[in-house]
Amino acid sequence: MDYVVDLTSGCLQTFQTVYRLFNQKLYGYVLKKTGSVYMAEEVVQLTFIRLWEKRENLSSEYSLSAQIFRIAGTILIDQLRKEAVGKKHLTVVENDYAMQNEVNQPEMHHALEQAIEQMAPVRKEYLN
Repeated sequence: MDYVVDLTSGCLQTFQTVYRLFNQKLYGYVLKKTGSVYMAEEVVQLTFIRLWEKRENLSSEYSLSAQIFRIAGTILIDQLRKEAVGKKHLTVVENDYAMQNEVNQPEMHHALEQAIEQMAPVRKEYLN
């Protein structure tokens, strides 16, 4: 069956079929690469969202599998970059906190809590 043509035309049933066909394969791939259940779930979800949003741009020259895994690879790289930036910022805050801990412990604790509250919910996941 030519899933690319059906997806391009917006067939929701084909999208559901494609999701069922590739969901576990993609999840396993990302899990193996990252070792993170959270990251695997996030990348799979974002991949299928992007697949649906960009369905008109799918090419019948390439296999659907190759296109899905290319989307997932791009998303995985983006997610890993975001995670690295988040960890970098957290390290800076922790270092500042450690240096000023003795001087303004209550104020720094409050500032740290405020910084964490301003983070996106996805970023807060990494702190827990």
